[in-house]
Amino acid sequence: MNFKIKILSILVLLSLNCFAMETEDNSDPVSKFEPASQLYQILGTEAQMTLGIPKEKHLPIKQFHYMPGALAMALPNAIIVNENVQNISYGIKRCTMLHEVVHVKHHDAQFFLDLKEKDNVIELEEEEHRIRENRADIQGCYAAQCFMCVHEFSKARPENYDQQGYLTSGQVLKIAEELKQQNKICAYHSN
Repeated sequence: MNFKIKILSILVLLSLNCFAMETEDNSDPVSKFEPASQLYQILGTEAQMTLGIPKEKHLPIKQFHYMPGALAMALPNAIIVNENVQNISYGIKRCTMLHEVVHVKHHDAQFFLDLKEKDNVIELEEEEHRIRENRADIQGCYAAQCFMCVHEFSKARPENYDQQGYLTSGQVLKIAEELKQQNKICAYHSN
């Protein structure tokens, strides 16, 4: 039985206004967003390199402050981050960027563009959405190659997040434990 997940108007706004519609001067609306902070630029570049995105295809990392409840989102032409979210650890930021770049690598943003708009809500097939988010969490955590980053990322798991396909805190902690047993730690956490 296929269930529907309803994603609120933020995705409609982004998918319709930011990608599908042109601006008055025919420029890309996302190009008008300010670049994200230096840390997010570094983490975004590292994530794209780590996940094998060719340098000439790297997406810019931009600020977008109107994403309630979201830290970042991969779009077809940029990765946008919500820098209004406060008190986010380095590991959460790093794993979030890796998660978003997994979406870039697999062209998941195009999935959102292909959806139909209905009553200001996008309806997604639950299983398709769950598969994409689960894959992004798993591949992003392993790509971090740092048990401390992944451990910090485990703290960013809201209750019932797994119903949307994301890993639970416990599942993320299992990956952190695997990486710890392999002595995997990033330069930031080894200092």
